[in-house]
Amino acid sequence: MGFPTINEVEEIIKNNNLKIIEVEESPRGDYRLNDEREDAIQELCSIAIDNGIKTMFLKSETLKGEELEEILINEETITLDEYGERYKDILKNVKRHNDNIKKMASSGCYEMILSVPINGIIFAIWFLQDWFTNLPDPQETLDKITSGYEEEIQQLREVKARQEDALDEELIQLLVQDEEFKYETSRSRRYYASEIFGKRYPGKYKSLLEIDALAKEAQNRIKKANQLDLEKLVAIVIEDETFKNCYKKSTKIAYLNSILPKYTDKVLMKTEVEQIAELAWLKLGN
Repeated sequence: MGFPTINEVEEIIKNNNLKIIEVEESPRGDYRLNDEREDAIQELCSIAIDNGIKTMFLKSETLKGEELEEILINEETITLDEYGERYKDILKNVKRHNDNIKKMASSGCYEMILSVPINGIIFAIWFLQDWFTNLPDPQETLDKITSGYEEEIQQLREVKARQEDALDEELIQLLVQDEEFKYETSRSRRYYASEIFGKRYPGKYKSLLEIDALAKEAQNRIKKANQLDLEKLVAIVIEDETFKNCYKKSTKIAYLNSILPKYTDKVLMKTEVEQIAELAWLKLGN
């Protein structure tokens, strides 16, 4: 038989003087009757009556909420930014597709299971709407809608990717040049970088994870640049005759503090000066 309405099911059961209880969960049955037979529901009622059963169980499912959203194409993703000048035509077809599914979903339940337990065995009839079994995958449907525009969309996405890369690089450079950022820990860097990003690019969005990855790259570049600066300063120091004659650590540090500003614009931290002195002394073989 075709897919019956709940009212039709209830009427047949009531005509057999049986009680029906709607349940949220129902087994599909150890024994499933042929739901294509016109008298399938009546046959199940007869089985129940013959075995002294007075109650039948009905479970029905309708498409709504998250379950419905999962089979629709997300209309919010169809934007000018993503699809260019074609987005209006694409969005129109997407809306038409989604409206058709919503119309079918609102027509009633898509699944119905009528069951009766008899001596530990579940006898059941399972009805499933044809339209539900043939629902297309949202992404496959969107691919069909956008077919013919692939080259334009790909070019647009490549431009967008280059713009995103440029934006990422600009943020990294901002962080590298920010004096305060250099002292942020790996734990706090994402929040500091997020604040910088929000002030510099209002209206744009990046997740904390994305910003943290860029902040990490900025810190790595700072470390690499610092290492190169230190190596350059060490090379200068080991050629300095006065430094070679400094034997006390305090004397070496004091001397380096007096000469290093001539070779770098960077304000060196105490630990960096000590590192330069130690590396230079090691290279001199002392």
